[in-house]
Amino acid sequence: MKPKTLGILIAFLVWTAGSTYWYVCKIKGFCAQPAVETAAPVEKTDTEQTGERAEKAEQHDLIYYQKNSEKP
Repeated sequence: MKPKTLGILIAFLVWTAGSTYWYVCKIKGFCAQPAVETAAPVEKTDTEQTGERAEKAEQHDLIYYQKNSEKP
């Protein structure tokens, strides 16, 4: 493979990786998630889970549905 072709290929791969990171992390904001807790999880009530889902939905412009429900 010619050095010029190899350079263009490497530049393309770097550009693709950078663009993917920028779109997913900076624009969509999916990389800024909290660290995983090591303690045992505490059971949450339905109202706490609904409020948490609403916050996530507002943050990422997503629609969440309750299980076995047609209402978002």
